[in-house]
Amino acid sequence: MLFALALFAAMMTQLGELAEAVEANRSGDSSGFCVTGTVSYVLMYHGRFCHILLEDGGVGVDIVGSFGSDASPPKPGDVARIDGRTVRKDPGGVRLEFGSLEILGHGDAPPPRDGSASEIMSGRCDFHRSYLTGELRDVEPSGSDPCWNYLSIISDGRQYYAPIPVRGASLAQLEALVGSTVRLDGFPDPHNSSYRFSDERRFVVGGIDDIAVLSPPQDDPFARAPPVEALRRLPPETLPRLGRHKTAGRLMTVWQSRNALLKMADGRYALVAFDGRNPFRRGQTVEVIGYPSTDGFTLSLSRAMARPLDGAPFKEPDVNTLSEADMANRISETFLLKSSLQGRRIRLCGLIADFGGWHSERKTFPLAIAGHILDVDFSSTPEAAEKIRPGCRVQVTGTCVLNTENWSVLSTDTQLNGIRLVADRPDDVEIISRPPWWTPARFIAAIVILLFVIAAILVWNRLLRRLSEKRGRELFHERTASALAELKTAERTRLAAEIHDAVSQMLTGAAMQLDAGEVQTAKRILASCRRELRECLWGLRNHALDAENFADAVRETLAPHLGEINVSIDMDIPSSKMSESMRHAALSIIREAAVNAIRHGRARHVAVSGELDGDRIEFSVVDDGRGFDPARAKGTKGGHFGIVGMNERAKAFGGSVEISSSPGNGTEVSAILHDVSNEKEQSG
Repeated sequence: MLFALALFAAMMTQLGELAEAVEANRSGDSSGFCVTGTVSYVLMYHGRFCHILLEDGGVGVDIVGSFGSDASPPKPGDVARIDGRTVRKDPGGVRLEFGSLEILGHGDAPPPRDGSASEIMSGRCDFHRSYLTGELRDVEPSGSDPCWNYLSIISDGRQYYAPIPVRGASLAQLEALVGSTVRLDGFPDPHNSSYRFSDERRFVVGGIDDIAVLSPPQDDPFARAPPVEALRRLPPETLPRLGRHKTAGRLMTVWQSRNALLKMADGRYALVAFDGRNPFRRGQTVEVIGYPSTDGFTLSLSRAMARPLDGAPFKEPDVNTLSEADMANRISETFLLKSSLQGRRIRLCGLIADFGGWHSERKTFPLAIAGHILDVDFSSTPEAAEKIRPGCRVQVTGTCVLNTENWSVLSTDTQLNGIRLVADRPDDVEIISRPPWWTPARFIAAIVILLFVIAAILVWNRLLRRLSEKRGRELFHERTASALAELKTAERTRLAAEIHDAVSQMLTGAAMQLDAGEVQTAKRILASCRRELRECLWGLRNHALDAENFADAVRETLAPHLGEINVSIDMDIPSSKMSESMRHAALSIIREAAVNAIRHGRARHVAVSGELDGDRIEFSVVDDGRGFDPARAKGTKGGHFGIVGMNERAKAFGGSVEISSSPGNGTEVSAILHDVSNEKEQSG
């Protein structure tokens, strides 16, 4: 309860109290108010935002705010109660913002205050509806807020600025009134200050309906306008407050369709900004009327109009050729010395710097000269720069225009280099040399492209490697499976041949012996058949074929049959030099010879030796057994197939087996085998 009473006590309820707080700039932030008064002026400036002037007993305040879509702003003469809060705005002081508005009734609107411009703008009419009368000198858009335009008003020898919302009047409507004597219906606002202007107040106008034309522009403004010679003794700061003045001279150059450099009869120069597109060409003699201003060195006429005059034929001025060093020195000189270049035709060389969209739109390009940048304007002769590119070295001829600080009254466009060179003719820009094709930008682009190509190649190689590895694995598996199938087929063929050549024959022989009643012979044949089957099974289970050295294979093959018999092996033959079928045949012959030496010859020592000569292997098996007479050896008729089997295995490999033996002198079995598979590969 106490807090509510304290808050109500702090709230301002009298319009006079609120006006004093605003004037004294002593109101705290977010202080509340609830005041009643008569609406004297309403200004809508952006969307639903507005200014409301509220008066009571000669006291007025300006309250700003926004109305919702379902609410209507008040009208002049409405009695309204407005509550809101104060907001401190540095450097603009205190601003009043309303929160709610209630219309209590309607009466007569307070009359506007009238008088001289100095009285209206003195401060006693702040936040009161007033009339400001004067000549509309110029119109420009605001450089900081796109919602506003600015009027320049000349009254009582002074210049005043009046902001007007864009929604209230278009720029074209306002430009049509330039040169008229007008009466503005609005109010002085001491808080509408800006760093752009030096005065403290603006006269705010609501729209085109609040501008009354008292006298239109003169039909012949040249008739009553005083000459610019009358301005010589006036201080520069007074010129923008004056009306139109006129002068005559010759146009030395024109650029950007609205600007020109005028050489007057006394030899001085004036910068001319035409009110609209310039209809005149370089070299014409004209009379110009416009609003004067100056930077202290060059006269400027803005919002200018011109009419042609008769004059002597235009003579092209002499061209002064300056080196880069001379031009750099001129640019570095003081302002007074720089001004000696004004209006002169000069020729110089430089390098075109890189220029973006702004230069292209304005038809200018930056010229680099000894560390300085000079703007070259080709807007009046676009064909002069059709083929130039950044990096070109060019020779430029043009009229020199000195650009100082802002010389248009309301313009915010400043020049930084101080000098502009205007190309006047198509041949004023001559290309001396073009930039090398191999520029840093292209070099970087080439490096980027090369890196991209290298990366693409690496990725492609990696993909190809993966694809080839995958295909290689698939091919390896295919070939391995094919080789295994071939090996299985070859092994089946070999076993079938052995079974057919040995076992099958033995069984046939045994059957024949049984038919003949030779039972004992048949038994011996069946015993040999059993041994042959064991040999076939040994061939299937034999792991000696996988030994890296053939001597190890022989040792592993004979181990199950020798027992305590002493065996010496003398052969150093890598198994990889022989085909598997050849190794199998050689091991079978050696095993058969060694087993026969032990079983039949009762040998105590067996010696195996051999060597590999190309694709031919020669080996022998020698024992110290009882020996026998090979001529009287029992053959297949007696049921013995060992010697026959060795001969058949050797013949299968294009070789032979020789047996040397005699009773009591042991036995030597010698064999020669040729690797038939190698011969087939070589012949293929």
